[in-house]
Amino acid sequence: MKSFRKLFAAIVAVMAVIFIGANLFIIVSDKDDEKGRPYRVEVGRIVYEIEESGFVSPFDLAGYEYVTGVTALNDSNAASFYNGDSDSVIRIIDGTTYRLDYRFVPLHSHALLTVNLNLCAAALGVVILLLVLREKLIKPFDKLRDVPYELAKGNLTLPLKESKDRYFGRFIWGLDLLRETLEQQKAAELSLQKEKKTLVLSLSHDIKTPLGIIELYAKGLKKGLYREEKKTKQAAQNIIAKCDEIKAYVNQYFPSP
Repeated sequence: MKSFRKLFAAIVAVMAVIFIGANLFIIVSDKDDEKGRPYRVEVGRIVYEIEESGFVSPFDLAGYEYVTGVTALNDSNAASFYNGDSDSVIRIIDGTTYRLDYRFVPLHSHALLTVNLNLCAAALGVVILLLVLREKLIKPFDKLRDVPYELAKGNLTLPLKESKDRYFGRFIWGLDLLRETLEQQKAAELSLQKEKKTLVLSLSHDIKTPLGIIELYAKGLKKGLYREEKKTKQAAQNIIAKCDEIKAYVNQYFPSP
């Protein structure tokens, strides 16, 4: 998750740089437009129109985007002629002084809003995508990263939580099934080892008594305690009987195929 957080922070930083860069580019472009003063084109057209057709008050400004008013200097407006509230330029046409008021509209003013909206939408989409990836892929995988290690160590007791996630749901189910299978195999192996140990102990106990008797008869024969032939044969028969008894125990626990 730490790596994902670093990646998330890096992506957010890159988007912020792009956002700031785009805004700076548009602002610089607007300043370039202001230096170009596009209203001058309209002022030139108006000057030409007055020179050709004369001035009629109020001047028809239909079709003009930047120039907002044309005022001719006369005795009635001489006091306020040069004190207009808006930006203006002064032109002298055929001996008459005119004030042309204008407003500056940056050529890229609408682009700033459009670009910002698009960048915000893109940034929001990227953030949502990253959050979905975190919830659907990163978090489930982060929960499962220690499972193989625990299984390798033999820790098979902790069940995995069921998940309906379309990406990891079946994987988690299969992993939990594998864990249960390994746990069952481990339990079966422990049970088998216990049975083998019990079998060995039982077999050892069962053959200990006849083996001890055989040992006693063998020592008696070695020392010549049975001088009569009848007793010697009897001792030999007892040894054979105890051997048969041991064979019977062995065949009981380990039957011949």
